[in-house]
Amino acid sequence: MRKNLAAKIGLVCIALYCAVIPFAEGGMQSTVWKNVSSGIKDSEVKTITVSPDNPEMAYAGTRSVVYQTMNGGKIWDEVLSFRGTDNIVLTIESDPIDSKIIYAGTKKGLYASNDRGNSWSKLYHNIGLPESIVLSVAVSSSEPSIIFIGTGKGVYRTDNRGKDWKRDRNIPNTVVSNIIIDRINPQRIYASTSMGLYRSLDDASSWSRLSIAAAGQYEKEEQNKENNASEKNKSNTNGNEEDEILAETQLRNIAIDPLNSSKIYFGSQPASQQPES
Repeated sequence: MRKNLAAKIGLVCIALYCAVIPFAEGGMQSTVWKNVSSGIKDSEVKTITVSPDNPEMAYAGTRSVVYQTMNGGKIWDEVLSFRGTDNIVLTIESDPIDSKIIYAGTKKGLYASNDRGNSWSKLYHNIGLPESIVLSVAVSSSEPSIIFIGTGKGVYRTDNRGKDWKRDRNIPNTVVSNIIIDRINPQRIYASTSMGLYRSLDDASSWSRLSIAAAGQYEKEEQNKENNASEKNKSNTNGNEEDEILAETQLRNIAIDPLNSSKIYFGSQPASQQPES
């Protein structure tokens, strides 16, 4: 099941690499990469974030550990570990204003550090799966106390750095694999879900769907839900619920063009697409 989880996430590296030497050859731009995973003891790097004000500082998440480098990847140290537990690291995000603040989304909630990973506290957790599974974190660049998280069942928001949370009832209560806030216009937010790609132009007061889930899988799953229910129950005896949640969504990641925020890209299975916005 662990191999299946890696395949479903779709963004797994055997080792961490860094582009270091761009050069021209025959009129074409090429890039030399080198391995910078010294100190990372795990084979799968699933998520990476770089400090907003120090490119030498970065965080990498494996299945059960968050690592930190202070020297551009020369050495990595563990700053948060879930070894020996059934918790899983799913995403890492830096505060866009205060580089000391780091967030780690996990199978069992959202963790935060206010001191570059030296200590951690839990900001969000729900009664159980799938709401507790934090697949994505987005922090507002205009007001960092506003945080959105995409979970296995909907979008949750806090306006006070995690003291209080409320579910966004303007977006479907489904798997939300990725959330991204436009840094140029923070009122514009995108969310990839198992029902398609959604956009808000008013700070999540309302949402509109831009695309239907890739290959029409959502509609097919809804039609076959009753037929698959018995098989799903059988698989639960051998697998993990988070594996199934990650498998539900076909949209994986979203990126906004830094030079043209009206152009966005999302990664899906089996291909990458660019919707009109």
